Amino acid sequence: MIALKGVTVRYGAETALDRLSLDLPDDRTAVIGVSGCGKTTLLRVLGGLLTPQEGTLTWNGLPWARARPITGFVLQSLGLFPWKTVRQNVDLGLPAALPRTEREDRVEAILAELGLGAVASKYPHQLSGGQAQRTAIARCLVGRPALLLLDEPTAALDALTREAFQDWLLEVLARHPSTMVMVTHSIEEAVLLGTTLVAMGGGRPPRLLSSPFAGRPASRAHQDFAPFCQTVREALSGGSP
Repeated sequence: MIALKGVTVRYGAETALDRLSLDLPDDRTAVIGVSGCGKTTLLRVLGGLLTPQEGTLTWNGLPWARARPITGFVLQSLGLFPWKTVRQNVDLGLPAALPRTEREDRVEAILAELGLGAVASKYPHQLSGGQAQRTAIARCLVGRPALLLLDEPTAALDALTREAFQDWLLEVLARHPSTMVMVTHSIEEAVLLGTTLVAMGGGRPPRLLSSPFAGRPASRAHQDFAPFCQTVREALSGGSP
């Protein structure tokens, strides 16, 4: 469980998060809202890249600085080093003190599992969009994180690749359970990947919605999928959730 109490983040005179209080479950949370509502700022706070000016964060009841969960962060830009191969980029997700043999075993295992073995010696500029996304995910998962943060993980993909990647990601998350917090602009993606949704923006407190698919895989073809997307849309526009 992640708990935020009165978290405030300011960039100079601009307030990105204003006394934000949220309780996020130990599952998959999708944060959705318009640009500028503080979604990515929230993710950066959870990732330790920003320190709030006010408020507190706890992880399973412990202060964040004390608990400090092992965290994997997939940036919107992916953050792959262009001068390193896929294998070398994935290796960066492991602690420096890990013995060499174990490093190699874990890297090769995650490359094989995520279908990257054939491109392991290629450089980021030689990869397709989907391969680059999978490489960024592999770099996070190889470190076995307790907390996985995803910032717009499919924003750079075309529509068909995006759908295939979303389905693939659901399968990967089922095999590598962790607390996930994902930021997205897509209502459909939030409903597909999140078991809890946070609707932010409009000057209102964030709204938490529980997915009707919690406990089972979501499906675009399910009869509840479109109605729940509409529920989220109403929550974002200020209507009754």
